[in-house]
Amino acid sequence: MSDPVKLLLFDNNPANAEFIKDEISKLGVNFELDSCSDFNTFLDRIDDFSPAIILFNQKLSSFESLTALALLKKKNPGFPIIYLFSEEGDVRTIKSKLSREINKEDLAIITSQLAAILKGVEEQSQIKSLLFTGETGEARKSAEAGKTDHLLESILSSIPDLIAVIDSGGVVRQAFGESPESIFPSPETYRDKGVTEVFPESFLQVFRASVSEVLGSRHIVTANYAEVSEGEKIFIEVRFIPHRENQVIAVFRDITDQKANDLKFSFYSQVINNLDLAVITTDSDFKIYTWNNAAAQMYGFSENQVTGKNLGDVIPPSSDGRHFHEVREELLEKGMVNREIILSTPLGINHTVSSTLIALRNAKFKLIGVIEIDKDITDLKIVESKLRRENEKLKVLLEKIPDSLIVLQNARITQHNNSFPRMLGYHPEDLINTDFLSLVSSEDHDRVKNALRLSITEEVNLPAPGIKLLHKNGINKIFCSIILKPAGEIPGITTIGICKDITEEVGMDTILSESVTEETKYEEDTEDSKERDFRTYMNAILGFADILKENFKDLPDTDFFSYADEIYSSGNELLNLLDLYPELIVSGGKQIELNRVPISVTDITLKVINSLQHKAIDKNLKLNLINKSKLEVLADEKKLSHALTVLLENSIKYSYDSSITIESGFDLQRDAAFIKIKDTGLYLDEKFLPGLFKPIRKELEASSPVLYHSGMAFSSAKKLVEMMQGKFVIAVLPERGVMLTIYLDIEENSRNKLTQQSTTFYTVSPEVLFLSELQPSFLIVEDDPGSAKMLELTLKAFSNLEFASDGDTTLNTLAEKASRGESYDLILMDIGLPEPWDGISLRKEIIKRLPQYEKVPFLAETAFATTRDRDKIYRAGFTGYITKPIDRRYLIKTIANTLKKSLGLASE
Repeated sequence: MSDPVKLLLFDNNPANAEFIKDEISKLGVNFELDSCSDFNTFLDRIDDFSPAIILFNQKLSSFESLTALALLKKKNPGFPIIYLFSEEGDVRTIKSKLSREINKEDLAIITSQLAAILKGVEEQSQIKSLLFTGETGEARKSAEAGKTDHLLESILSSIPDLIAVIDSGGVVRQAFGESPESIFPSPETYRDKGVTEVFPESFLQVFRASVSEVLGSRHIVTANYAEVSEGEKIFIEVRFIPHRENQVIAVFRDITDQKANDLKFSFYSQVINNLDLAVITTDSDFKIYTWNNAAAQMYGFSENQVTGKNLGDVIPPSSDGRHFHEVREELLEKGMVNREIILSTPLGINHTVSSTLIALRNAKFKLIGVIEIDKDITDLKIVESKLRRENEKLKVLLEKIPDSLIVLQNARITQHNNSFPRMLGYHPEDLINTDFLSLVSSEDHDRVKNALRLSITEEVNLPAPGIKLLHKNGINKIFCSIILKPAGEIPGITTIGICKDITEEVGMDTILSESVTEETKYEEDTEDSKERDFRTYMNAILGFADILKENFKDLPDTDFFSYADEIYSSGNELLNLLDLYPELIVSGGKQIELNRVPISVTDITLKVINSLQHKAIDKNLKLNLINKSKLEVLADEKKLSHALTVLLENSIKYSYDSSITIESGFDLQRDAAFIKIKDTGLYLDEKFLPGLFKPIRKELEASSPVLYHSGMAFSSAKKLVEMMQGKFVIAVLPERGVMLTIYLDIEENSRNKLTQQSTTFYTVSPEVLFLSELQPSFLIVEDDPGSAKMLELTLKAFSNLEFASDGDTTLNTLAEKASRGESYDLILMDIGLPEPWDGISLRKEIIKRLPQYEKVPFLAETAFATTRDRDKIYRAGFTGYITKPIDRRYLIKTIANTLKKSLGLASE
């Protein structure tokens, strides 16, 4: 019985598949029907299922279905397709009268058309097997005897390779397909011409050597030769197939990539075989494919002994008992798995092997193979065990020393006793693996760095007044005398340090003096310097209070400790108030100055968002910005920025949902511009709103810290907004959070533009912020209106866009812009443009006419991105490429990164 004819149905209605299957069964044809309804599955089934005919529901006019159809036509122009529910088609179309259901009348037409196509599929496959597999004998004779020239021609035309029918006299009778890499003329020009007129000498030598053998033996002969095209060597395989008594069919195929891969694999094999690491490759089922010399030496088997065997039959399971089928699941999920193997030698000695498994995937992300890299780490394990024992001994020794003691490996702390972290206010585990220099005050860095370098070979003493180490609170500095001693032969250690706290010996006056001096040496006669003065004195007071707390904490009378703690808490509160009310500190008690000028709402909100983006990222929050109008408001830029910062920072601090929304626009009823912040952090009853702006008691911080700090933020923002003659309003969002709104007077010129603006919405990312501030100009060269519209919707909020749909329009647009002394910041160009242009030739012409565009980045849009496509794009001078269908987020990221590199703002 012949193999079944495979049919693939692209349809999202399961009833259609069953109905078609039942009706085709009545034809008496041996067939197999599969169906799918999405783009990725369709492509997979084309490759895996290998259908002979496609049944396509044309009513599925989604982007995915149309892309699938376009890709199929591009790859296989002659592939037989039957269109269902459409007005027209390439083979046969059916228009349904009953929605998506196929009725009997329609199906009769389908089955009639199918019968005509199915009838010759089995016979066509025999001829195709001659072209691709070289089968001869009865199958070939049957195909020759039973097929007409018309059938043969239709099959040959559907094959993407170049095919020529040549007689024994060297005359080309027919030609089909495409010329590999365009190294030969177009096939339609071959007919009735001699091979010497059409093909190069390199082919003629192969032809003369092969044609006699093919016609004499009636066997297929395969030959390879090389040709040079545009400076590149192209390798061509020619298969000569006997046709009639005096004719041969020559099938040309470009095998350049295959040759390159063979050479690359050969090179990699040589490199791998000379590695000290055991390198093993397998297929997706762990059947061994390659096994290098180091693997043979490690496991005691040669490559010939293990090739084709399952890896689990040759290599022991991991030390945790997991076998390869268990490891495979983790490998599929993570892409890489690290494990350890205990390997026993014939002499009974155990070796520890570190094994790394790496997943190899194809372009569709399917697992196609595994690389295993193994290394014997037995000696390393012995050293680690010895180090652990030494560290345990050292830990016991350290705790017996009264002073703070640290053990260093190249300035990094590997061990310490409990006295050292306690002295600096840290938990013991916090300082392991910390760089010791990061704990040293900046003015002592160079001194300690030189001492550490010397301490590797000799003892170094850093006596009083000593070195200042930083306390965890960021305020206090601990004065220490330090002795650094070389570790000698102790493995994994370079220096042992003994630190003694001498803060009391140095004296409190020195501490306060140095703290004040360090902060005030940058003084200027401005309000900013007054703020620094205030902070300096407060830091000194806080430092002194913290030292008093440390000294009083063990006294029987707790009053002293309570007084010191109150001083410390009150000082911190004053610093918090300064953050919220910088206007508290003004020179000479003068009235606060106000500078109301027109300010762009978009610009100032973006700047504030940009300054707080890192805090939002730390909490996995997205900051969404909605600009309903491009407005300018009358405000003091510094005070409005401060009010927005205080409010947004508070929202970020207390929000726990996925996003915060910042919205701006114009309120017709209030005749004012607004900026709204909607968060999910503060849950309030409306009756508590009036109390938020009353004096807030200190005791509230302990009982309700969210309400306490939010109240301070709201009060500060309200004061600043009212100073700018605006209004600040809080509204409760039931079971969600609060909405904070700032209303400000609008600048008159903005009022005239209100009706011309449209709403834009986007999630604020670093790339969006960069493009919004830069506002670059783009030229988009795209002939497809749908794609052009998608690009416009994606990019218009962040850039100035102009469009061109063909090469001539592009050149005219660029020339006109150049006549004004202007140029675009970036050109996004589709490679597949209407003739006579394509993206590559058009860029070349642009550079020829306008050399200034040599430095302007060009991004290519391409539907296909094979290795050769990418190489051509880069060789043509394009900065990068974007594959269709386009992912909008990836598009924005690619454009932003390209512009950063072009402007010298990012490394390559």
